[in-house]
Amino acid sequence: MKNSKFIINVGDLLLSAWKRDEINFEKEMIPEIEWLTKEWISGKILIQSFDKESLLVTLEDVTCTIKEPCDRCTNLYKRNVKVENYTARFQVEFDKDYDWDDEIFLIDKNETIDVKDMIINAILLQEPFTKKCENCLKQDEENGEMEDWDLDIFEWTGNINFR
Repeated sequence: MKNSKFIINVGDLLLSAWKRDEINFEKEMIPEIEWLTKEWISGKILIQSFDKESLLVTLEDVTCTIKEPCDRCTNLYKRNVKVENYTARFQVEFDKDYDWDDEIFLIDKNETIDVKDMIINAILLQEPFTKKCENCLKQDEENGEMEDWDLDIFEWTGNINFR
């Protein structure tokens, strides 16, 4: 299997609560991530069982480099991505009463989990709103353009009334 490093057998962890496992991976490829460079993806997967039907999976220090076009000049540039910590829950079945704010994946019938989609989500969440190469960022800085608006510069007038 191509991405076998991301398909993990968790049967032994589901035997009792609070069991832990740690998996390090280096230079693994995920074809679904567009523009991924040849350094591929590296990081650590921590897995902890809650009970016989659910796991907490945490990604730590996931790194990769993406070569993508700048939104302004369209030149390709490299952007380093680092996900320090990203957590999701894996369950045997979906719990209707569970707080759906958390990301939940299913544990399959063979007692394996596939963390590939979790890794993809963690990396995609690091994507900037506007992708700019170093030259365009320098131009913005020189021209005094603000990338991130500082809301403290707006003066509070208190002229909004709610009825």
